[in-house]
Amino acid sequence: MWKAVRQDMAKRSHDFSLVRYHTTRHTTLTKAMKRYPLAMVSKLAGHASIQITADRYGHLSADDLVEMVDGLAA
Repeated sequence: MWKAVRQDMAKRSHDFSLVRYHTTRHTTLTKAMKRYPLAMVSKLAGHASIQITADRYGHLSADDLVEMVDGLAA
């Protein structure tokens, strides 16, 4: 899957020479965790279980906590 993504982006003239695979994977999966169910993100990641995905990409940022508090206060 990632190979296809890189090929598609190369067609659009994006330069990936300074971008590391792991960095883009981690960023993509972290963002996906905020928008999609854990099971879907786990499948995209190719993990053997959703627990692996939750452990690696389920961390919270300060922005996540502020958003949660704002939502509770509304």
